[in-house]
Amino acid sequence: MATTITDNALKDKKFNSDKALSFGFKETAPDQYNFQTTILDNQFNLAIELNSNGDLTTELLDNNGEIYSLHLDPQANGTFVNEVRTAYLEVIYNISSECFDSDVFKTQQVKDITKYIKQKYNSDLEFLWRKFPKNAIWRRPDNNKWFCLTIGINGDKIGLESDADIEIIDLRIDTDDLNQVIDNKVFFPSYHMNKKHWYTVYLDGSLSNAELFKRIDDSYDLAKK
Repeated sequence: MATTITDNALKDKKFNSDKALSFGFKETAPDQYNFQTTILDNQFNLAIELNSNGDLTTELLDNNGEIYSLHLDPQANGTFVNEVRTAYLEVIYNISSECFDSDVFKTQQVKDITKYIKQKYNSDLEFLWRKFPKNAIWRRPDNNKWFCLTIGINGDKIGLESDADIEIIDLRIDTDDLNQVIDNKVFFPSYHMNKKHWYTVYLDGSLSNAELFKRIDDSYDLAKK
């Protein structure tokens, strides 16, 4: 599939139809949503179409009703075409922010953890670091203390004999229990956090969700202290 200039805006994103409708999209057919706006002081009409899979198509028309497409060509340069491209991408990135949810994490266990924490603690993932889009945290709603982090890294960062991409969570732990837990197979010294009060869990599927949720509950309780 050919690369387009909108790919980065929609990378690791999942379309949310409710957010799109609130933003101003209209459902024109089952699973199809349209939105129109103008850019560059009304010099162009921008029509945007999304489907339920998040596939995006656009059409840019000048005031004469002619299709303008130079902004889509990365090789096209010049002051005006760059102004058009910048204004166009500003709209696309705004739609990405307002009408899509983050879909950075791919393992089913991260998705299950996200759902569990939302349902039990009403805590949502927070992406605090723009330079690290695969790092996110959950915090207690009552005191704002972090109790769980989820991170996408290379396996060698925690000591695995592999540089494949993996996903981990960091959890709080009582210092007295730390040495009994670390096995350097599933449970590791904390990556990114204080190694006296946190530990890392490698989400390789070897732990059941029940055990993961129990450990998350323990971390949540420790964040109260």
